[in-house]
Amino acid sequence: MANLIIDSQQFEVDQHVADAHDDLKKKLAAAEATVTQLKKQLSGSEDEAKSSKKEADSLKGERDALKTQLKDAQDKQLDQDALDKRIDARLALQTSAARFVGDSFDFKGRLTGKLRWLHQNNQ
Repeated sequence: MANLIIDSQQFEVDQHVADAHDDLKKKLAAAEATVTQLKKQLSGSEDEAKSSKKEADSLKGERDALKTQLKDAQDKQLDQDALDKRIDARLALQTSAARFVGDSFDFKGRLTGKLRWLHQNNQ
């Protein structure tokens, strides 16, 4: 006979009952350890999922900003006719302003507004 303690009570039982009780206690401890390990994995997976969601949200915001920039750039893009008109207007202004500032004047890098001012103030 063996003594078995359950809930602070001592019982006298056959040895095979005590052995079975000990085996069940070991299985319970192993199962509890497995549950603890699975909870840790689940917690890690949840943290990883939250991090991935934050990254995805950030990338979505960045994508939306880039889409807006692309649309703005496409809206500002000149077609060939508009570009030709702007070039012709610039060349006409330079030709007109050259009469007042001289042929040696370097027009590169000069703003159109400044050229108009030179032209208007020298007439």
